[in-house]
Parts: sequence; structure tokens; C-alpha cells
Amino acid sequence: LMISALGLGMMRLPRVQEDKTDIDYEKAQEIVDYAYSHGINYFDTAYPYHGGTSEEFTGKALSKYPRDSYFLATKFPIWAAETEADLERIFNEQLQRTQAGYFDFYLLHSVENGKNYDTYERFDCFTWALEKKAAGLIRHFGFSFHGTPEQLEEEFRNVVDLARYMLKCFGLDKDVSYRFSRWDPADTHKYIYEPEIWEKAEDTMRRMLDHLGINYVEAKGEAAFYGPKLDIQIKNVHGKEDTLITVQVDMFLAENFDMTYIDESGEKRRPYIIHRSSIGCYERTLALLIEKYAGAFPVWLAPTQIKVASLTDRNAQKAREVTNALKAAGLRAEEDTRNETLGYKIRSWQMEKVPYMLIIGDKETEENVVAVRRRGEGDKGKMTLSDFIAAVKADVESKRLD
Repeated sequence: LMISALGLGMMRLPRVQEDKTDIDYEKAQEIVDYAYSHGINYFDTAYPYHGGTSEEFTGKALSKYPRDSYFLATKFPIWAAETEADLERIFNEQLQRTQAGYFDFYLLHSVENGKNYDTYERFDCFTWALEKKAAGLIRHFGFSFHGTPEQLEEEFRNVVDLARYMLKCFGLDKDVSYRFSRWDPADTHKYIYEPEIWEKAEDTMRRMLDHLGINYVEAKGEAAFYGPKLDIQIKNVHGKEDTLITVQVDMFLAENFDMTYIDESGEKRRPYIIHRSSIGCYERTLALLIEKYAGAFPVWLAPTQIKVASLTDRNAQKAREVTNALKAAGLRAEEDTRNETLGYKIRSWQMEKVPYMLIIGDKETEENVVAVRRRGEGDKGKMTLSDFIAAVKADVESKRLD
């Protein structure tokens, strides 16, 4: 039984997918009921072209609940289409089923690239973990990932470069370590037992890691069941090491899913697949960032980037105008026009750890400027609003971390 999900926010409902093993329908129904009773109302079925079992079961499991109390989504694999006619047929089938009311919406997950369809899909995975193992956003029932199938060596380098770029943007690049996770030939229950393919995959990954100059350790028995992987590890506030980002080389599942592409000679071939994440699980990454910055996020990450405070009631309208101008420039700003002292407003701003505070008094209104304070630096003097906006946008675009 594989459980995963799709939805809005963090309220998502599991989907059930058959993977060549018998499904415990009684347990699956229990999971669906548990999710529904806890307010989860977005359901996502598995691909209908993987057997259809999950669609039949999901609809049956939900039939006990009012139809207007949940949303049901389906999706289809564009990579299953070998021709444009196949693609149009599959699309129309799903559209008709949605219009007939079987589903509330359907999802597409690909871009056309010549004769091949490369899947770039943001998807969500749910794990039925023991409650005692949950730890806030670090470890919980739902995780969000990204996945992509591509050609191997060049794309492996590209996705690792992307992961390292993302780590640098978030300021986490000095906090991580790299683990080359290999298979264990003795564990025949966990791994697909094809020693020659495993040896080729691991040799290829080792060579790529060495070419990239990555300082890594090897871990036997930590590979995925279908291939070796590069795990980017980080320790949380409890000292436990978690996998933040993973890049997995898969040389098996293309055969299982009958995936093919057309090579330059017009022949069908099996692709290698790279399963990758660029920032890892959203929730876990967010938890690590909260821990690292203790809420004092860099300006580009801060939920609220600028507080605009009026000095007196006379300046409230000007503060609102400044706030609106900041929002129009694409910045996240809030006004503070409360009838409180400036000292009180500054202390509130400091406690909220907002990167910037603009103070609007009579002089600022008259001179058409703003008085700027920066978190950790204090008073930065007066600036025109246009100059201030340009400075903050430069911080945002450069991903400034201090």
C-alpha cells in the first residue's frame, strides 16, 4: 500500500495506489476515515493508467460522505502518450470524466519537448508514520517533493547544481554534509536484485560526484530500492540528522512503468530516471530555516519585509499611501497606524523581527521622504521612497542573507 496526497495548504487526503501487491482495503478505508475526520478534504487518486484500482476504491471509500464535503482530483501521465493523438485522446477522456462529475478537477504534469514528454511535477507524499515519531514540521504525516525524469550525467550535474544553489540562497550551504547512499547486496528483500545494474549505477554516480568535487561519505544499505542516491544531510535543533535534499538515480522503474523515448535513430529506448528534490520537503526546510534564523529571516524570505509606522494620527493616511506603494512594487509591507507611542511601535517591530521599519512623521510627509530603520542596524536616515524601494529590491534579487 502506497499512500500519497495532493491538496491545498496542509489539509490533504491520502490516495491509495496499487503497486503489484495486494491492498489491505480495510486498513486503507481506516486511513481515509481518519483523514476525513481530521478535516482533510482534498483527495487525489493515482493514475488511472496504473490499473484504475485506486480510482474505484477512492470513490467507494468517499461515498459514505456528502459529495459537497470534499474535492476529488485525478491526473494522467502525459509520458504515457506516444503520439499527439494519444495525448489528445487521454486529455479528452479525463476532461469528460471531470465534466461528468466523477472528479472535481484534473491535473496535467508535463511540457512537450520534441517527440518526448519530460515530466516536471510538484507532488506530495504522505507517510503513515507512528505518532511517537512525529516532531512538528521536521517529521509528520505529509511531505512535499519534486520529481523529474531526464538523461543521466548532464542532468545529475544540473540537479546537484540546482540543489547547491538553493542551499546557498537559504544560507544552509555551510550546514549540510553529503552522503553517497549505496545498496546492500545482502538485503535481497529491500533491493531489486540486479548486481550488474547496481554496480554500473553506483560507479556512474561515484564518478559524477568526484567530477563535481563533492566531499561525501558512503553509506551501505541507505540506497532507495531502485537505485543509489546522493543524500544532502543536515542536523535539526535536536541534533538528529535528517535528509534535506535527495538525488536518486533510477535504472529500474522505467521498465516497470513501460517508459520509453525515441532516440536519434528513431528507436524506442528505456530512459534512466533521476528522482530529485531541489529544496526538499517544504515543511522540513521551513522548520530548519525557522530554527536557523530564529524568526529573523533575510529580507527576501521574511513574511513581512517592511513595517510602515505613522508617528501621529495626522500621518496615518501618508503611511497607508506608502504601504500601498510598497505593495505595488511587489514588496510585502504592513502599516502600523495604531494610536501608540513611537517607542512602543519600534519595540513591537523589533519583537516581530521584521527587516525594515519606515517611520512617517510630519517632516517626512512634508519632505516626501521616509525615515528608515533596519533590523540589527537601527536608524539609517531618510530616503526617498523610490530609492528605498530600489535598495530593498536589490536585497531581494541578490538573496542577501544578513
